Amino acid sequence: MALIQHRNYRIVFGIVTRNDPGARSLNLPLFSRISFMHSMKALRLMDVQGNEILIADQVAAAEGRKKKRRMKEAAVEAQPVEVEAAE
Repeated sequence: MALIQHRNYRIVFGIVTRNDPGARSLNLPLFSRISFMHSMKALRLMDVQGNEILIADQVAAAEGRKKKRRMKEAAVEAQPVEVEAAE
């Protein structure tokens, strides 16, 4: 209980990622980064130290479903328009 009363603690966020750990917060999607930034700011306002660590994902990724691609419709050729110049 004494550790809590004297604010002698910190919060560590562990982020599991397959991306390069050197990229730091770029491993998160945009809105997750924004949300994480707000959380860290709230911790600082409460005078609590917060850190993050990036953890390499060791699980083999499953192959996703292949999407069927639609055939592109033939482009309609534009007809040339004749414009007369004003004299």
